[in-house]
Amino acid sequence: MKILIATEFPLLIVKSLITHEDSLIFTNDSGTAISKLVKQHKFDMIIVFGFGKILPECITNNIRCINLHNGFLPFGRGPNPNLSSWINGEPHGITIHEIDEGIDAGPIIIQQQIHMDSSGYSLQTSFDYSIRCLADLFNNNWANIRNGNYTAKQQCGSGSFHTFHELNVIMHLIETFMDNPINELLSHINKEFPGFRLEHK
Repeated sequence: MKILIATEFPLLIVKSLITHEDSLIFTNDSGTAISKLVKQHKFDMIIVFGFGKILPECITNNIRCINLHNGFLPFGRGPNPNLSSWINGEPHGITIHEIDEGIDAGPIIIQQQIHMDSSGYSLQTSFDYSIRCLADLFNNNWANIRNGNYTAKQQCGSGSFHTFHELNVIMHLIETFMDNPINELLSHINKEFPGFRLEHK
């Protein structure tokens, strides 16, 4: 099997990937670079983990594509599910799902809720923890995912969705309080923007 892995975190999943005699190509380049790689190789699967770029439909319609998403879908669709779960008061979790034409909207292969305390985690440490949990979920289920031994389920409910645009208004607070406890960050956001939520309008 020939697999393309588009990720910022290759070391977290490579040990599981190499347990099979697959041909693996890792990249963290732009979507354009991925399109070039797809033209050069006949991939059986593409795995996306912290890539931050949307794969074009000409790829997702023709190759099995799997996304590792550090949000509890359908909540937290978009670029920063860890942050949106804190701001919106939504469940924290991790999801592995098939990629379709929507943004983080494909059928769910497996997901898991995780629990974090707003006084014990910062935005950075909660992100790091969710990424480690997501890698563990993938590593523990890679054999079944690789072989297609699962029943993917369509997402239920509207959940939540945001874009980078909605993040802009609070970016100065995110940068200032990135390493402070989450409850301090939320306090400053609510003080400056009462009732603020991360949602695309």
